[in-house]
Amino acid sequence: TIPTEIWPLGDVLAPWDIKIEPPTPYQQQLKKALEEYQSNIPDPKEWSQDYPWFSSNVIKVHQLRLIRRKRHHLWMKKTIFTIQVMVLNNRL
Repeated sequence: TIPTEIWPLGDVLAPWDIKIEPPTPYQQQLKKALEEYQSNIPDPKEWSQDYPWFSSNVIKVHQLRLIRRKRHHLWMKKTIFTIQVMVLNNRL
């Protein structure tokens, strides 16, 4: 058989996923801190309406990037075509 340190059991996704029973004091403290942290995260539905500009700016920036990328692609295509024509005509 393969040792579990090398190949964990089927229900274990990662080495840190192994449940130690009973949990160590460090694990208990970590779990408590994570629960406290997660409980203090505000619900986005409560605050996101205060920042409607954010999502619209993201969309605008993304659209600009797509336009620039398309322009750059067309420029590169034109440049490569021009070089190919020059090579074929022995101008380069």
